Amino acid sequence: MNPHHLGLELRQLVLRQRLESRDLDTRRLQAAIGDLCGAEHRDLVGPLRYLVLSAAFASAAGQDPPLGDPRLLGRLQQELAQMYAERLCQRLQPVLEGLLGMAAAAPDAPLRPSAPVSSPVAVPGSPAPLAPSSAAAVLAPGAVVPQVSSAAPPRRSGVSPLTVVLAFVSGMLLMALAGIGLYLQQRPQPAVGSRPLPQAGASGGPAAQPAPAAPAASEARPQPEADAALSGPASPAAETEASPTSGSPEALDRSLASVRALYEALSAKDYARARSLFGGGAADQFDPTFFDQFTRVTVQDLRPISESGSSVSLEGVVSFVYPDGTSQSETRTFTLDASSDPPLITASAFGRVIKPR
Repeated sequence: MNPHHLGLELRQLVLRQRLESRDLDTRRLQAAIGDLCGAEHRDLVGPLRYLVLSAAFASAAGQDPPLGDPRLLGRLQQELAQMYAERLCQRLQPVLEGLLGMAAAAPDAPLRPSAPVSSPVAVPGSPAPLAPSSAAAVLAPGAVVPQVSSAAPPRRSGVSPLTVVLAFVSGMLLMALAGIGLYLQQRPQPAVGSRPLPQAGASGGPAAQPAPAAPAASEARPQPEADAALSGPASPAAETEASPTSGSPEALDRSLASVRALYEALSAKDYARARSLFGGGAADQFDPTFFDQFTRVTVQDLRPISESGSSVSLEGVVSFVYPDGTSQSETRTFTLDASSDPPLITASAFGRVIKPR
């Protein structure tokens, strides 16, 4: 997953969360970032978790439509520039562009300049006037807000009729795109065909649903969880029919027992035991404070996906029960090293939400 696609996936999570609830669950977004970044973009986890807690991000996600104004790019760049080095901020720029629904820059195109910390950045509703010649660029998708220097020569007052017409047409196009995005968001997703998937130690697993394609305007997953999020990309294993495992039944049974033991420990708030069932880099995704918000966490319908050597891959349905009695269910994949005793979970990834809160 390249950085721009990472930003699009995070955008999907935010838009889905705003569709289901007016309030953002930033703790769930933070947990989802760990899943989305993976080992390939591990150095981006910290800056992105910081960003979703910032006032600039809350303002961008709180607009209607959320994250719909490309002019917010400068403000988000400025927020990150206050905390992180320029090299890391340049790596984050494609992520921010994807987060705001902007088109990916050409491979040989120069990077858009980051906003200096001391320079004011125009935001929606700001009273600072813009030059007439830049009015159309401000409203055009993907445009960057120009920085107006206080030392610039005086401009002519008044706006030409052509500029007014272009601004009006651009505004209407943005409104049409936002309406199409909301329609696509609310359209029900068709269920995948009825071919049964092999089950292991469970019965009646829910039918898989196709992952939503990366949206052109908006779509996201928002709610609480290693969320990471609500409409995160479906796991590749969930999009294809599982192939029979070729390993020993004993290794599969021990792996199933490890995943069940993990969620028994999480539900009992026995975090020391839960952490002992993780191996390798998977322990970085474990956040006890995230699981403190639930009264019960369970895993059901575990089934094998693949087995290669001592590595066993499973998929199951994880349910989170809140103190008010509401719950959310979503699919998750687990990769275990069956050569250890007990088998350790070396990787885990969010699939899709099958029952929102």
